[in-house]
Amino acid sequence: MEFTPFSHAEAVEICDDFQDLTDTEFSLSGDIYIVEAVIVCPFSQPARDTFLEAFIPGSNTTVAGDIEDGYDVVLIVSLADAPDNVSFMAIRHFVAEKGIRYNFPVA
Repeated sequence: MEFTPFSHAEAVEICDDFQDLTDTEFSLSGDIYIVEAVIVCPFSQPARDTFLEAFIPGSNTTVAGDIEDGYDVVLIVSLADAPDNVSFMAIRHFVAEKGIRYNFPVA
């Protein structure tokens, strides 16, 4: 599925809307995950990967200012039975997988 970036204001609003997911569990493909954080990050893969590598759960890190390629919102998740196994999931992927209805802004 092809996604487009959010503006900073849109990403912050979406991030705020999903903050209640923090510290909750969900299952996907037979695994149980814990949502460590919901954050705003760069949209482009190289910038997002660099940002997420530096992210430390619990720091409430967000991206400030303008980024040329726009923004995304991601869940930082860990496996319930392996809390050191931390990864991320784009909020739009999570919403689609879990069948949650949410009206994301469209470009």
